[in-house]
Amino acid sequence: GFHMDATSTTFSSQSSFQQVGKLTGHDGPIETIRFTDDVKYCLTGGHDRTVRLWNPLRLDSQDEALLMHSYHDGHMYGVTCVSSNDTTLLSASGKTLVMTDMINAKIKTRITGSHLGRINDVGLRNDVVFLSASYDGTVKLWDARQLQRYTPIQSCDEAKDSVTAVILDGEHSFYTSSIDGNIRFYDIRQGRISCGDVGSPIVSLAVAEDCVIASCIDGTIRLVEKDLNDILNTFNGAHAISEYAVACDVTSRFVVTGTEESGIDAIMYNLVTGKVYDTLEDEKLSVGPTCSIAAQEDCIVTSSYRGKTLVWTNDLSKIIRD
Repeated sequence: GFHMDATSTTFSSQSSFQQVGKLTGHDGPIETIRFTDDVKYCLTGGHDRTVRLWNPLRLDSQDEALLMHSYHDGHMYGVTCVSSNDTTLLSASGKTLVMTDMINAKIKTRITGSHLGRINDVGLRNDVVFLSASYDGTVKLWDARQLQRYTPIQSCDEAKDSVTAVILDGEHSFYTSSIDGNIRFYDIRQGRISCGDVGSPIVSLAVAEDCVIASCIDGTIRLVEKDLNDILNTFNGAHAISEYAVACDVTSRFVVTGTEESGIDAIMYNLVTGKVYDTLEDEKLSVGPTCSIAAQEDCIVTSSYRGKTLVWTNDLSKIIRD
């Protein structure tokens, strides 16, 4: 009995997340956080009209994460969303799309005037096709090789309200979410759209290996089958949502969501049971509500509306100290 107890204690101390670092440098709130495809780095887009690239688990003596690059050009307003691959950074500010060279930080192109409302999300698969989703209810597909024409190769206007997220899934397909309460799946190659109504406006979307997560304005996060036929699970009760768009993300085991409750940075729900697994709260630094969040298996980055951005990990061996 004693031996069993000892092993289970070790396991839980390894697997709970603790706050280890902070991202310092943006002036004001961070509106968006996204890990790079290789999961080593994260990008943040701020109210201060800049995008920054960080190594979140490389920390100095003040526990500040390593800032690797700042991208200052091309944004007239706060940066609402970012996406990247090895060579290209795609960001949006107001109604303007900005494509920047990741390495030399020079602007490749700027597209303005195509969307009639603020761009809420962007997606970049390779150096050829990228997507933008807007408050105007449309998702536009762009071909980077034809940008001098500044016209999208396709415009999807199925949503009846603001499109809050666009997430690439596979080479020729993507998911969107909208304030009209629907998740939509587009297969461009087959010209097929499927649609799932979750019954409440969706403010944040995340796609996992075999499910889609929709965080809704009614305070419930819904776990939906990838074919959008069925709601498999719901998560609620522990996170608060009312006037802010609270972001969520998903790993292979957890749904991680921000909350409006002051003093709490994030709530982790068990993906399978729907029960609360962990509450991320840091007494010293915490200032709610959480406006953006990005989660990986061993690293979570949270940011609050008052400008504090924190790094959490469940594996201290991943930290590199300068």
